[in-house]
Amino acid sequence: MESTKSATPGDAAIDGLIHGLIAGALMLVYLVVIGWIQARPVTVVLGLFSPETGANPFYGAVAHLAVSSIYGAGFAMAFRKLRGNWWALAAGLGYGLLLIAIANFLLIPGYATALAAIEPLQMSIAHIVYGLVMGAMTKRGAGE
Repeated sequence: MESTKSATPGDAAIDGLIHGLIAGALMLVYLVVIGWIQARPVTVVLGLFSPETGANPFYGAVAHLAVSSIYGAGFAMAFRKLRGNWWALAAGLGYGLLLIAIANFLLIPGYATALAAIEPLQMSIAHIVYGLVMGAMTKRGAGE
């Protein structure tokens, strides 16, 4: 029996907010682990996401998760009718690559953000993790 989850745009938006929050949290876990390997404290890594200049790690984490949720809603609404394991993962991978392109070419250089301190390779891998998790959760939510 096929799930009716995400059958309407509203359902997709709610699912996407939740999936984006989870994918964003896993993205942060990846970046925190990489930071730990590089002897960068958790508070410093989370502070890089802070919209204020004081690099508050709490605000950084909350801001990142809020943005991740919003991007997740966008993904879920765009791909709410997507069916099939490989298509969902491919769409998620493409979405992660699109987000890193936007971040690298528009947001980070345009706003002189502290996120520039994260190595481009690590930031790219983190966005790929985000996208793949979004694809996997969208596939799962579709009842596949």
